[in-house]
Amino acid sequence: MRRLLFLGLLLLMAGCNQKEKMESVCTDFVKSVAVDPSSVKINSIKSLGGPLGKEEVLRHFESRYPDGLPGVIKKSLESKLQAIEEAKVTMVQVDYTESSGIGVARDRALCKYYEWNDKNAELVAVSIKGKAYDQDDLFYVFVKYERPSGLSSSYKVE
Repeated sequence: MRRLLFLGLLLLMAGCNQKEKMESVCTDFVKSVAVDPSSVKINSIKSLGGPLGKEEVLRHFESRYPDGLPGVIKKSLESKLQAIEEAKVTMVQVDYTESSGIGVARDRALCKYYEWNDKNAELVAVSIKGKAYDQDDLFYVFVKYERPSGLSSSYKVE
């Protein structure tokens, strides 16, 4: 009984830890694109998750590879779709205020993550300052600014 309780508590803590990591990556992203990162004040952070649908995954992969999926990607997609019942989508919204040369501005950033059946979260899109970035666009954003700490070069939350 103790072991079962301990395992349940451990799983609960692991889930919270993943959510905190996703929130941290999104917050770091906000700070990295700010004119003055030290002026960024986080007003609130909200997370909302739910099941990830097969149609959404297909749309995501088809938009990234409009000329057709490469063989390796196709195999990866097939394995992800086989376990789609366990996959989740999580949206993290960061409400923030920053100071720039023209005054103080308040805005919201929205980070979208897919959590696959292996429980790894992957950043798939970000919306900030009126612009939306998918994974291909994020590469160029991270070249210009810095990649958030806690995010691997393959967009996995670490």
